[in-house]
Amino acid sequence: MSIYVLDFKPAGGGFDLVHDDAPGGAHTGHVAATDISFGTQMDGSTDYRTAVIACPFPGCGSVSTHPVGGGAAPRSVQEMFIRMVIRLGCPCGAFTAGKSAVLTIIHLKGHVTALEGAQRWQVASIVP
Repeated sequence: MSIYVLDFKPAGGGFDLVHDDAPGGAHTGHVAATDISFGTQMDGSTDYRTAVIACPFPGCGSVSTHPVGGGAAPRSVQEMFIRMVIRLGCPCGAFTAGKSAVLTIIHLKGHVTALEGAQRWQVASIVP
């Protein structure tokens, strides 16, 4: 599964991560919310459908890309996207930063439904 969120810290305190398939064995670390970004498309534009996490473990250098639907960890990846979009807005251009968690969930659920179907969405609410 690579690098994924274990725990979300309250009030923008960052994320605890695990890199479960690291060479030499799994390791953990902490990143600021600002250290997780949206992906980049082939033309260089921001990809609202992917998020990129770099492993914070010293000397590791691994990076994981996660789809908005959540991949192997839908609940935590979807919550990560919610927190990113609340903070940054959605790069799709239709949703600005600072909206409530409820509105953000509705917006992102639309992206997930378009890509993977409505049954894929797993997050009912969060406390940012």
